[in-house]
Amino acid sequence: MARTTLEQDAPSGDMERLEVRTDAARTEGAMSFEALGVSVPGVAANLAAANITAPNALQRATFGPISSGRDAIIHAWTGSGKTLAFLLPLFELLDASSREPQALVLCQSRELAFQIARVAELALAGTGLGVAAVVGGANPNNQLEKIKKNRPQLIVGTPGRVNDLAFEWQKLKLQRVRHIVIDEVDDALRPPHLDPTLRLIESAQDGRPLQLIFASATADTAAVRRAATQLLRKPMLVRLLPAAGVASDAAAQLPEGITHGLCVVEERKASDEDCL
Repeated sequence: MARTTLEQDAPSGDMERLEVRTDAARTEGAMSFEALGVSVPGVAANLAAANITAPNALQRATFGPISSGRDAIIHAWTGSGKTLAFLLPLFELLDASSREPQALVLCQSRELAFQIARVAELALAGTGLGVAAVVGGANPNNQLEKIKKNRPQLIVGTPGRVNDLAFEWQKLKLQRVRHIVIDEVDDALRPPHLDPTLRLIESAQDGRPLQLIFASATADTAAVRRAATQLLRKPMLVRLLPAAGVASDAAAQLPEGITHGLCVVEERKASDEDCL
């Protein structure tokens, strides 16, 4: 049975920390994704087709530790390339010859799950590796049918829906999952996400090595470090810093070419299927 709480008085503990500035890649010189170590055939070409031609400072910093199987915490703001910072090294650990889920990315909202799944689909197109989104608010039978047809190695989903399909329906097989990413981890450590998140982690703690990766714009907090002490094995904390001389507010930290906008849409009424 999964725990519903984490020890509140557990020490935050010391962990290896790596701080990197956003302009470090420009200072150190250009590097290709192949030179970084991206070896899955087709990934670098897919990224280039999307006008992503070189890893940024955060992606450089996380690739080595994560691709070697190390537990990690990624502290970086929205728009910093955090998704590729954990996806690219994760791809290196997937076995295309095995058509079973091997890695799980947990998100606390369906919107974020779809966003990450789309990035993974773009990068993995034609590589022999696949991804499926498993989220609440969508027909679970359709999701299971797609998984059965495509047999992806990577699942991106919301904790509640993944729990339902894996444990209540017993239709989603996660026995081979050895890598779990928890995005927006600070939200995952609070109800209602905490219980299903811990249940998924504990289901994979079966004596075999399990890699856990925490990621969030607010990951370097006492609560997250405390959870990392209890759940992660000798993790590295990778913290992104703004360029030297740049203010630390979110707008100043956005990379060039990225702006934030707001679009108001009509509310969609939920059907009975959406609530499953």
